[in-house]
Amino acid sequence: MSSEPSDRTRVHGRIHPRQTLVAPVSGRRCVAHRVWGRVGKKSFDESVVMPFDLTLVGGRRARIDERSELVASFHEGDGELRYRSAFLHPWAMPLFGRVFRSSRLPTRLEDFLRGVGVEEPAAGVLHELALEPGTGALVEARMEEPRARGYRDARPVFTLSESEDGTPVVIRSRDAPPGT
Repeated sequence: MSSEPSDRTRVHGRIHPRQTLVAPVSGRRCVAHRVWGRVGKKSFDESVVMPFDLTLVGGRRARIDERSELVASFHEGDGELRYRSAFLHPWAMPLFGRVFRSSRLPTRLEDFLRGVGVEEPAAGVLHELALEPGTGALVEARMEEPRARGYRDARPVFTLSESEDGTPVVIRSRDAPPGT
């Protein structure tokens, strides 16, 4: 753990989900995903993050506060992120989930595209990065010490939350590349 200015701390640990999302392009279970691309004339870059728990070095545990604002900072080539790209085309033959016929999209993908303002799927390309359960995550947040609960609570749980100045919890798969 290294301290950041003010009340921020950076911790790395293994992800243990409380709930999972379904990544719109790959259909994989994850706790966070980023999807970007262009469909027709519409460009977008969307991220979604669910609160999760971490097992830290030495077996300590940390929990991301559900009330905190969460921000995913994912980049291609980062650590343990699962990358997937897909193409949409009006006459495409399906090819292992990488090419979708724009008139026959999976429901999860139709819902996602509708959510970003694409009403009629056209030709395009989508890219996805997903942070899956069991992989590592680097979290930058305020860490609150656990309250003493007596001798029965052998492993205290730390709480990770937004800073007092309102800076959100930032989730990465590893240290950000220089210049980002």
